[in-house]
Amino acid sequence: MTKATRIRFVVAAALLLVMVACVALFAACGPALFPGYRWASRTLMGALAILTGWVPFSLCDFLLVALVLAAAAGLVVALVRGHSLLAWLSHVMVTAAALATLVVCGWALNHYAPPLSEEMGLDLEEYSAQQLYDATEYYWQRAADAALQVERNPEDMTLVRQPFQQQAEKAGAAYAPLASRYDVFAGGCTVRVKELSLLGDALLHIGSDGISVPLTGEANVPANCAVATQEFNMCHEAAHRLGLAAEEEANFAAFVACTASDDPNFQYSGYYRAFIACYSALVANYPEAVNTLFASENATQGKVLVVCDMLDMDAHYAAYEGSANDAGQAVNDAYLKAFGENAGVQSYGLWVDYLIAWHVS
Repeated sequence: MTKATRIRFVVAAALLLVMVACVALFAACGPALFPGYRWASRTLMGALAILTGWVPFSLCDFLLVALVLAAAAGLVVALVRGHSLLAWLSHVMVTAAALATLVVCGWALNHYAPPLSEEMGLDLEEYSAQQLYDATEYYWQRAADAALQVERNPEDMTLVRQPFQQQAEKAGAAYAPLASRYDVFAGGCTVRVKELSLLGDALLHIGSDGISVPLTGEANVPANCAVATQEFNMCHEAAHRLGLAAEEEANFAAFVACTASDDPNFQYSGYYRAFIACYSALVANYPEAVNTLFASENATQGKVLVVCDMLDMDAHYAAYEGSANDAGQAVNDAYLKAFGENAGVQSYGLWVDYLIAWHVS
């Protein structure tokens, strides 16, 4: 092993130790380090988003592919020329350690921020079955009202997907009007959300319909996500760019941004996703209440459209299910638990508490 190779291994180990130390520090006394850390993180993400915003496509989409190809090419060259594999491995490890440390220290420590409910003045508590039912019914009705206002195909009444770039511009600026009401949304950039063109379908296959990349400041969504959730997904990823790292909080922030929009497609996407979340919780905890919810007298045109959109969404994502989806969920579950979200992927459903609190407040 050459001296340079040893140095790279030492640097990689040192970077990983710094990352672990930062995680331990924030896990122990995170609230004391906010809002300073979030301000710094948000400022960094905003600056990066402005810089990469000049590129018309998702830069991270291509950079990730380039990194994988470069690592593979380096391995092939090492094997063909008989170079030390340890030297190649040291390059890979120091690069991976540097990128991981930048992501964790520059953004992921936002997982240890105070709860969004405190920052928005919401009092969360344990809610009764009736409160969950009432919230489900309420969001279904609001979604039904909005379902009648969005563009649909006259042949089968399916949703018409709105132009990605047009909606991406609106989603990037969706939190600006909320800044005067909630400090947690102040100071963020308004750069558009970007379309994942190379890795979009791959992301859907591992069970994700968006990704925010701290290294480039880009909020990204696959163009082929379900039509009803497109605008919500965009606002969800834009929320991560504001330093809202927890999934349930990014979900709730996206709901608030969507429903505050003057675009009916954003409004529908927000209320639709809120209904889906509450309905899923109702089915899981009180399945007997579903028959009452779906009583014939509730079958208005708008509500039927919402249910049809649910069926379309299920059919759309069914095409992406499989072993890769299971593996992707396992990785995401491990990531969330590593940063203190002990419910893992179940945290995607915990935002129901936020929705009920919003409804009863």
